[in-house]
Amino acid sequence: MPLIIDTGISNHESWHAVNNSACMVSAPSPDDENIALLAIADGAGGTDEEESAASRAVGIMQDSFFTAPNHWSTDRALRESIKVVNNALYTAGRNGGASSLSGLVLDYSRWILGHVGSTRVWLLRDQKLKLLTGNHGSAQSARDGGTPQGCGTSKTIDIDVTSGELQQDDIFLLTTDGVYNALDGILILGSLIKDKPVQQITDDITKQTLERGRKNNVSACAVRINTVCNSSEAETTEAAIDVPPICDLQGRRQRIHGYGVTEIPGSEARRQPRLSGVVPPRRVGGKTAG
Repeated sequence: MPLIIDTGISNHESWHAVNNSACMVSAPSPDDENIALLAIADGAGGTDEEESAASRAVGIMQDSFFTAPNHWSTDRALRESIKVVNNALYTAGRNGGASSLSGLVLDYSRWILGHVGSTRVWLLRDQKLKLLTGNHGSAQSARDGGTPQGCGTSKTIDIDVTSGELQQDDIFLLTTDGVYNALDGILILGSLIKDKPVQQITDDITKQTLERGRKNNVSACAVRINTVCNSSEAETTEAAIDVPPICDLQGRRQRIHGYGVTEIPGSEARRQPRLSGVVPPRRVGGKTAG
């Protein structure tokens, strides 16, 4: 049985305040119909450059993850994509800004989470809400001279990568600090347990946040697992073998999101980039791995 999910995304943009956050849900590619990616980012400060830092973070992460070499495990592809984001923002200096970032991959019957900074990811299972991410502090505090805690704040950063098995009716929620500083765990739990489409759940969460006076950094995306992929169809990611990267530029200088690419690891892309945006309830799967 294939992986079937329902997703929602809500990103508030105010005329009166700069929204420093961004989120995305990426549709599975034809080659990997049982894989999906959700990401959320929270930029530092309140300038246009830092607002775009969050948008660039999720965009670069998406492109990097879906073009990772085939021989990489999903865990490695996720970790390396966050490193690419960090390098892009850090090398741009102050103009690049800084951003917290969380990326959640649904990979057949597994979930894999990569995280750095102050964004949060929650899991609702069996009517119990669990926080999956630690708080590294805000990217803003790092930009102000504190301990580096976000992408773009240091040449090297600590990246938390955790994983687990998916279960039917699991709901994952990704939020920025604007949401979780306004809504406590009880309010978030109350929103998630309601029997309604996930898009409506995320809309309700941001609406409640705005009603409590928060106007900035109000973003949320979520996914419900309607059906888990059978183990017979699941990809054995642990069996993936890491080999040295291969330079395959063929004499051409390429650019991604305005950054020059001098080396492409691997001679074959693992996945094709997908457009970000709202993903409606969908059937994900139908392909037998093998």
